[in-house]
Amino acid sequence: MSGQVLTAALLQGGGSSLHGGRYTIAGMLVVGESANLELADGHCPVRLAIHDAELAGRLLDHVPCHMGGAYLYHDPVRLVAILAAGTDGCVAIAQVESGMLERDGRLFPF
Repeated sequence: MSGQVLTAALLQGGGSSLHGGRYTIAGMLVVGESANLELADGHCPVRLAIHDAELAGRLLDHVPCHMGGAYLYHDPVRLVAILAAGTDGCVAIAQVESGMLERDGRLFPF
């Protein structure tokens, strides 16, 4: 994995200078009806929307999903992703280039 490491602290102040950048981001991946990455960095938790239409399919191809719950995925991940402006004007993840999901001590690349 490569790219500059993105933290919640870098997103303070809107993060518009981050648009188009390639970043390594660690957080909690939450995929249900929508996809988000939750970053916990000290006292300023941040949720980034993920607008990559291919993400759910890639995950399903490589990682077993949770069954019977509210989410298909709710797991720690490390992503390499491209950032852009989201529909609400906040920073969002436009494309996930690669990722590593951890569950029960196992690592799943996708």
